[in-house]
Amino acid sequence: MFQRHSLILWANAANEDFQVSLNKAHNLLLALKEFGPEVSPNYITAKRKKDASNFDWSLETLQKLLKKGINKEGKTIFPDLGYRVSFFSSLKDDDSAGISMLIGASNSSITNNFIVNLPLSLPIYTSNKVRSKLIFVFKECIRAFEPFWGCIGNNVNIRRYDGYWGDKLPTTIHWVNYFDSQVSEVLGEAKIISSPTYIIEKFHSGALILLKDEPINDELEEDVKIQQKANLHFGL
Repeated sequence: MFQRHSLILWANAANEDFQVSLNKAHNLLLALKEFGPEVSPNYITAKRKKDASNFDWSLETLQKLLKKGINKEGKTIFPDLGYRVSFFSSLKDDDSAGISMLIGASNSSITNNFIVNLPLSLPIYTSNKVRSKLIFVFKECIRAFEPFWGCIGNNVNIRRYDGYWGDKLPTTIHWVNYFDSQVSEVLGEAKIISSPTYIIEKFHSGALILLKDEPINDELEEDVKIQQKANLHFGL
């Protein structure tokens, strides 16, 4: 089974001006552009891929897309549920990243999110350069989005767990992880500092943790054991 990796960020609902949400969305997309065309929002998602339009990167176009993606039923609009927009990077399926976001939600029952499903063809296991660029982009997206949690996870590996999130904490430690100050406090600063992981770094308003140098390969027993050891350390 193909293991597809995803960059995932979750942010709390907040009352913010539409212009703030627009700027956040634009900065997130610019961060992807820094990686390169492989994960950039080159096309606007359409019902049929062949009918998709190129994204011109303008704030005006992004503003129209966000406003078009507002939650509504008939003529009734629900601005507190935020704005949805999605893109993809390539017309070739294996080379395409899928990019989606829900931003600007103020309803406390909603979690704003930013998700990039990375291309299957991206050499994430074999290229140090690709991994370094991904971690750089992950950090830039954190700065733009202000999430409480984020990861670069694996769609096969997450099937071992009951979703991404439990009551107060994530269900597992992924290859790359971000915890804001509140999540870090629940995990425990001492546990973060002493965790059996590859890299621990204070970053933004919390902590950045890399489980190992390379992404988790769910087909390797050794990788699964490394992950389980970290989960046991954090009580996940």
